[in-house]
Amino acid sequence: MGLPAGVELALTASRPYVEVYPGVEIQNYLADAGFTLLTIISIGLLITWTAYWRRELWAWFALSLLAGLYFFPVHVLRVFMAIAQAEDFRWSDFLLGAIQQPGIVRTSTLALLVFLVMVIALVIPVRAFFKKSSSY
Repeated sequence: MGLPAGVELALTASRPYVEVYPGVEIQNYLADAGFTLLTIISIGLLITWTAYWRRELWAWFALSLLAGLYFFPVHVLRVFMAIAQAEDFRWSDFLLGAIQQPGIVRTSTLALLVFLVMVIALVIPVRAFFKKSSSY
């Protein structure tokens, strides 16, 4: 989901096919996904380190688009869809499973937390970005 995953996927570029099950190979699209993930992370970091800290309005919109049009559909939407389809879902069991054992529940919880941090980081400085300037 982050930089290590992107690097790991990008390193598969030298292999035209990847084995998904013993004896079953598919064309390697993982490298493309890895390079895409690394590019999106790089763009987000560049915007954050430059224009966002200078409170430039376009940077707030760009990071909002990054959170809403990339991170939410790719990482968070599937989690919410799975929760909606679960017959007997309890947040306490979900969070306890994420704490106790690695796997899809921990990865899903991490995605939800990262998205929550992204939203908080976009909401807190709203006044600074959208304050009315008194230019005459």
